[in-house]
Amino acid sequence: MAAGIRRIEAVTGEECENYLYSMQDTIASIRSFYEASPNLVNSIKKTVEENAVLKKQIEDLAKQAAGNIYNDLKQNNHQVIDGIDYFEAPMLDLDADSMKDIAFRFRGEFKDFCFAGVNEANGKIMLTIMMSDSLVEKGLDAGKIIREAAKHIKGGGGGQKYYATAGGKDKEGIAQALKYIKETIFAK
Repeated sequence: MAAGIRRIEAVTGEECENYLYSMQDTIASIRSFYEASPNLVNSIKKTVEENAVLKKQIEDLAKQAAGNIYNDLKQNNHQVIDGIDYFEAPMLDLDADSMKDIAFRFRGEFKDFCFAGVNEANGKIMLTIMMSDSLVEKGLDAGKIIREAAKHIKGGGGGQKYYATAGGKDKEGIAQALKYIKETIFAK
């Protein structure tokens, strides 16, 4: 492809017939899903639009659930150690985006804090660390901490100095991973 250049792809002869038969079969298969509909194109368009609306509703519900979990963590999983707000979530049933949303909510609300959370998504254990800039300025690096903590869950990860994630497969190592994170944060 280049400016002013057009590419034309074509099939001819028997290959063209096979292509047309294949297209007819595809249309027949699609039509079987919309048997009562006189206008197949409008029915497909309506289905795509409904799907987009439902996806948006699911995203909104996921954000609302993340907000509820965030509020619960603030109230029930909050410790103050050496003047630093520490929040720990040993296991949440959330997708990665919701966990990230929770982590960034902490960053937006607390000045000196660390959040360490674990979630399971698609059969994979995920660790998340979010910390304040004040902890980074003290020499802490979430990316380095998460790499070491991930070894406990037989995984790996990385990230930025203030936010990092890791994935692994060993649930048995979750407690050790969280213990490592907490000990490392408060060793300095």
